[in-house]
Amino acid sequence: MNHTRFLIASLIKQGLIPEDKIPDALRVSKLTPDKTAWFSFLDRFLLVVGAVLLVSALTFFIAYNWTEMSRLAKFALVEVCIVLAVFAYWKVGTQQLSAKIALLTASLLLGVLLALYGQTYQTGADPWQLFFNWALLILPWVFIAQFHVLWMVFLFLLNLSLVLYINTFGIFFVWFFTPELLFWSLFALNAVALVVWEYMSQTKEWLQSVWATRLLAVVSGASITILVVNSIIGASVYAIVPWLIWLGYLGVLYAYYRLKKPDLFMLAGGCLSVGTVMLFFIGQYIIDSAIVSLAFLTFILVFGGASSKWLKHVQKEMQS
Repeated sequence: MNHTRFLIASLIKQGLIPEDKIPDALRVSKLTPDKTAWFSFLDRFLLVVGAVLLVSALTFFIAYNWTEMSRLAKFALVEVCIVLAVFAYWKVGTQQLSAKIALLTASLLLGVLLALYGQTYQTGADPWQLFFNWALLILPWVFIAQFHVLWMVFLFLLNLSLVLYINTFGIFFVWFFTPELLFWSLFALNAVALVVWEYMSQTKEWLQSVWATRLLAVVSGASITILVVNSIIGASVYAIVPWLIWLGYLGVLYAYYRLKKPDLFMLAGGCLSVGTVMLFFIGQYIIDSAIVSLAFLTFILVFGGASSKWLKHVQKEMQS
């Protein structure tokens, strides 16, 4: 699809497709959605929105009627909805999108059930335990559904529980990277998830989701970039470690998304990371304010122009 889009855009730019024939070219190449595609999109969109609204409606209904409903009624309502969602998954057919959405709904409702249990019995558990247990409990459904959205929900819960855990117990890691522990953890988790996702997607068609891998790359790339910037601002004996891992990360990013699986978004993210680090490096080691301003402006113009030119060159290679 991307190759076709680039080819049509190139032909239009060169004037090889008459202006009055452009709509026909877009329609024949299926770059513009037809009536069937629009109905398919609306069907999926409304299905997802309906599931999210159902979970939200149930949550707010219980919260609004908290004092009027008995404990048994609250738990029964949520549990019945979970059972119905799982039954819908089995009844519709496990390979249907609606069935996968039903299992996604059940997974979200399980979180509501855990929150209801904690609020009702005041267990005193830390918030990270809620999200971590939620992730563990839905893991069988995550494997069964083979649905990339549910996998991303699982990874989101792991990231959130990790953030909350470190905010609660980070003081016990004083001997290890203290302030950077959170970003090291986020980088490790999402970088590993990205590698595993890309590897598995070679044989699993349902994992071939562009937005999921890009989101994992954004989180992992932003985390390691922040660590490098922090090493520039507050240098320590461990300052070289983020640099080495950052350079290795960029090397792997380039090798895979430039040579094996070209992706402009990933490469642009790498350029942004390099530009951010270099700007902080200039600001940290150039003292004179006038020179800093001039260096900033010069670097932005030169690096931005070079990055743009290089990315356009890569785009042309992808078109050919």
